[in-house]
Amino acid sequence: LILRDGAVHELGPPERLLTEFPDGDETIDSYLLGHSEASPEPGYVRLRIGDQTLTAAGHLAPGTRARIAVPAHEVVLAVGEPPRTSARTLLRGTVTDLQPLGDHLLVTLDVGQPLRADITPAAARDLGLEKGTPVLALLKARTLRVLPAPDA
Repeated sequence: LILRDGAVHELGPPERLLTEFPDGDETIDSYLLGHSEASPEPGYVRLRIGDQTLTAAGHLAPGTRARIAVPAHEVVLAVGEPPRTSARTLLRGTVTDLQPLGDHLLVTLDVGQPLRADITPAAARDLGLEKGTPVLALLKARTLRVLPAPDA
C-alpha cells in the first residue's frame, strides 16, 4: 500500500510496488506484535516478541499489547558473534527470502515473526546471505515506532 497526501495511491504486493516505485519516499516497514514489559529507562519501553525482546522509544504500561513498526532501511544485519553496539535490540533470526529490488535487496528474516531489511547486494554477498543463513538484526530504539496493537 502506498499512500500519498492521505489517500491510497497504489495497492499491491511489496515486490511489485517496490519494483514499480523504487525511487519514491515510501519506506517498507515490518510490523511486529508484542507485549510491553517493565521499562529499562525513562522514555523507553521493552517489548517481548516471542522469546526475544526489543527496546523502543515510547511509554506503555507493562502487559500492554503493541505493534512495532520497523523500517526496513533501518535494520542492520550481522553474522557471527553478537557485536558490542549502541543498538538496544539484537534479534536472532534466519534468512527466509532475498528479493532483488532495483539497486537494493529486500531480505526477509524469521525472528519469530517476519522482519525485513533493506540492504545492498554487496552487503549480502559480504555476509554470505542465502536462505537459511542465521543472522542478527540490530535495531536502534529511536527508529522504531510503537503503535496500538490491532484488536485480537
